[in-house]
Amino acid sequence: MAEVKKNVIVGKVVSNKMKDAVTFLYETKILDSKYKKFVVRSKKFKARDKGNTCSIGDIARFQATRPLSKTIRWKVTEIIEKAK
Repeated sequence: MAEVKKNVIVGKVVSNKMKDAVTFLYETKILDSKYKKFVVRSKKFKARDKGNTCSIGDIARFQATRPLSKTIRWKVTEIIEKAK
């Protein structure tokens, strides 16, 4: 059986005030059909961060997972770049 790949995205941590969870910002660039310019769209998600390893400003990789709570649907897989 083939292995199913889950969604993996890269985002920036914007809040770590929760216990074992962080809020991250995911940005995408979309081409506007009328003006033919790229527009940045962003959305915030919450992710599980066991051990509170992330800090504000970190760039991390997040993977989709089953619902862990009412709002948490992602988990931190690795921290790509630590904040300065």
